[in-house]
Amino acid sequence: MNIQITIVTIVLNALLINAAFSAAPKQSVRLTSPCNIAGQHGIDRWPAKTDPERPPADASKIMHLTPSQMFSWPGVGVAAHLTKSSPRIASEQRWIALTGLVAGMKIETDGDIHLELVDAGGNKSGIVGAEIPPGKAWCAFRQLALGWTGQKFPFGFQGSKTFAVVGRHVITVTGKAFYDVDHAPSDRSNERGKPFKPGYAVWEIHPVMGMTR
Repeated sequence: MNIQITIVTIVLNALLINAAFSAAPKQSVRLTSPCNIAGQHGIDRWPAKTDPERPPADASKIMHLTPSQMFSWPGVGVAAHLTKSSPRIASEQRWIALTGLVAGMKIETDGDIHLELVDAGGNKSGIVGAEIPPGKAWCAFRQLALGWTGQKFPFGFQGSKTFAVVGRHVITVTGKAFYDVDHAPSDRSNERGKPFKPGYAVWEIHPVMGMTR
């Protein structure tokens, strides 16, 4: 076979394979209730994100913060060598009680409900996420959060789904600090880049292990 024909054949086959993958439908996630979910995917650091440890009984071991204070934290730095499969590092063992206004909410493909919290007074910058995983341990928190949206069930989505939050909700979420390496800059500092809003922390509360109003 002519060498030019062979090269053309290889290129065309590669293009066809690429087109087939590009045309493949995105996987859908479906919820029949706040706690019943199917099709979740895109899971990174899942053992760390679903750490079942309960908050310490000794309240002095829980740090009380606002979103702007947590936004001012430094990142973990490149020396931490944190990857998408890392277990929790020492700085992710800190217990935080974070009080803020719910400024946004979405659900992601791994099934986590993601709350965006800002200072209740609105006079300081900094957005911090607090994530509620799927599972029995988090069912009550998921019901409470989705109750602020008026969302009807069942529903499905691809990629992620943003909810409109109805009313003003100032809450305190308790959980361990978590550095979301999936959305961290290369220098592992504490501000996410685009497409996130300016002033959006990489540090977050994950998983939420307590939530009060």
